[in-house]
Amino acid sequence: VAVYVDEKATQKAYNGILKILSGGAGGNTGVFHFLVSEIIGAEREEVVIEKDGKRRRITVGRKIQGEIEMIEGKDRDTPVSIENSTYWMGPVVYPAKGLRSRVRDYGRVWDFEGKSGEIVPIHWTGPGRT
Repeated sequence: VAVYVDEKATQKAYNGILKILSGGAGGNTGVFHFLVSEIIGAEREEVVIEKDGKRRRITVGRKIQGEIEMIEGKDRDTPVSIENSTYWMGPVVYPAKGLRSRVRDYGRVWDFEGKSGEIVPIHWTGPGRT
């Protein structure tokens, strides 16, 4: 896994996100230590995250471009959702379709366009926080 932290983040925030993504912070993200065998790099980049209706976009410098769209439900104004789940990231999951998904860094080039994705609202807490 490579980690990209927004260039505007403080050093404390940078160190904190690395601790979270390595599983060292515990809580519901403690499972990351099972999922992430190695962090091959960590760097600061401009990170832009946009919400536009049912779409979500992320751009990380020139290295990552991603866009997903929630799947339309029977009621076109309400996206499909999976609720009351035991999914470790959060109890509500919004399935999505990848519209654009390109990663180019660390000698790797990936294109996941047209693949599935998900949006999961996460309540981030840690030791001593509620």
